[in-house]
Amino acid sequence: MHDTEIEDLKDAFGDLRVRQQGEAHYVRLASCRLPVGCKPTTAAVLLKLVGQSRPEIWVESGITGPHGGAPRSCTPDLVDGESWMKFSYNFAWAWEQGLVVFVGAALRRFEKH
Repeated sequence: MHDTEIEDLKDAFGDLRVRQQGEAHYVRLASCRLPVGCKPTTAAVLLKLVGQSRPEIWVESGITGPHGGAPRSCTPDLVDGESWMKFSYNFAWAWEQGLVVFVGAALRRFEKH
């Protein structure tokens, strides 16, 4: 169902793993570049894809933003046995733009907070 989008993610971000659980596809991207000033410079990202619903996104814990502190409004979340940071960030996005654009736009959240 999401085969084309997953291939696009692989082309853009490299190493990834996909696991299906019921209707959901969990896509773990091993290394996504974070905005300038963040430490580390890359982080693993987890996406949950269910049909044409807006994807859910998590990022690995331990990010420091350009302001020198931990990102605001992030909550720890256990997903599939791993600890992740859940965050919210509102931005316009539609499936036609693709998942690569979604991930990039979501990670830009760390530029600000």
